[in-house]
Amino acid sequence: MFRQDFSRADHRLRGAATAVLVGMSCGSAMAQPSLTPSGPPTSPSGRFGVRTEIKSLPYIVTIPGSYYLSASLSPAIAGDGITIMTSNVTIDLMGFTLAAAPGASNGIYVPPPPPGTEIKNIRVENGFVTGWGAAGVDLYNADNNHIFNVNATENGGDGIRVGNLSDLNDVIACCNLFNGVTTKERCKLSNCLACCNSMNGVVTVGNCHVDNTVAILNGFNGLALGLRAVVIGCVANDNSLSGVFVAGASRVTDCTADGNGFGSATGDKNGFTIAGGGNILGGCAAHNNFNNGFEGLPGPGGSSVGECIAVMNGFGSIPGGGNGFKDFRSVMQCTANNNFGNGIQTESGGHIVRNTCESNGFLGIAVFADGNVVENNNVVSNPAGGIAVGVGGNLVAANRAHANGLPQYSFAAGNTTGPIFGPGVLAAGAATNNVIY
Repeated sequence: MFRQDFSRADHRLRGAATAVLVGMSCGSAMAQPSLTPSGPPTSPSGRFGVRTEIKSLPYIVTIPGSYYLSASLSPAIAGDGITIMTSNVTIDLMGFTLAAAPGASNGIYVPPPPPGTEIKNIRVENGFVTGWGAAGVDLYNADNNHIFNVNATENGGDGIRVGNLSDLNDVIACCNLFNGVTTKERCKLSNCLACCNSMNGVVTVGNCHVDNTVAILNGFNGLALGLRAVVIGCVANDNSLSGVFVAGASRVTDCTADGNGFGSATGDKNGFTIAGGGNILGGCAAHNNFNNGFEGLPGPGGSSVGECIAVMNGFGSIPGGGNGFKDFRSVMQCTANNNFGNGIQTESGGHIVRNTCESNGFLGIAVFADGNVVENNNVVSNPAGGIAVGVGGNLVAANRAHANGLPQYSFAAGNTTGPIFGPGVLAAGAATNNVIY
């Protein structure tokens, strides 16, 4: 029965295939439609409807929609290149350039809206904006912007300015007379490059997220970020002031700051400058910066740093500077090597635990305030001493010191300290001993 049913089904399939082939053969004998287009193609469809070509500058956008270039443009007269007066607008540069003419202002600009109104949802993408007298792309008066794959260079103001709730991705902002990128609050920057700007590479107001961004060779700070920032995987090298400057209440992880502070600008010249309290830094590296590798804020609103490394900082600093880590509430599992000053210099109420401080120019660990716990650290080959506690009210225990200048441990009166043993002597069962080996 199964074979019979299968044969019948196979017979039906063969018949259907034959009918299809016959139909195709008949269709091939019929007249074919003309392949010649009936007329020019209509404007391509865009994010907000039919796209409109921008053929000359200056150009004013008053109707929501999608606009695009089909060639590079320069303005015929002074002023702004493209002025956007309404919400829900996309400007697709299509790989072309908006290049300024003498006397030009902003490349793409949103002017202040009338009182009681707002402009939002502006998207600029895929091209170059260069040589304008003011900003390259200025959307500071609009919110909810998206800037993607835009190169803003050699402009007389900022490269790019955006309002609140904006997203910048794959942006290059270099050689601008002010900042590379400036944002308002609640913005996100990813995969950006800000280099050789006369002021800062990136400036944010607050509540911003910056990741995978490179800021190098800027005239002030590489990244200058407001309160409550999240900074992940960024590179901030060779800027005239600090590589990363954070106002406070922020998290900075997996970032690098190298060679900052050697320019002529005046101000903090550290790898990482943490100007407010409540910050967490983790997995970061500071190398060869003018003053401190990492500088926090003294006082009760301190910050924590963990699993970071500070190497060869401070060789341009004044005496007393050049520390690997300075004024953090806690320093845990960090490395401070070959810095001009101290490896770690503490503020009050801190916890300095499981760090390695080797071959720094002065002390391995210097404690200049009370309320600190200093334990399980390894200090090696620091010429002025291993661990020095200059005031009372601290707990110092279970540390290790080797080949430092004398004394390897120095404790002011009024501290609680583990016994000092060594070299060559370990007391059995005394986990709190401070050991010389």
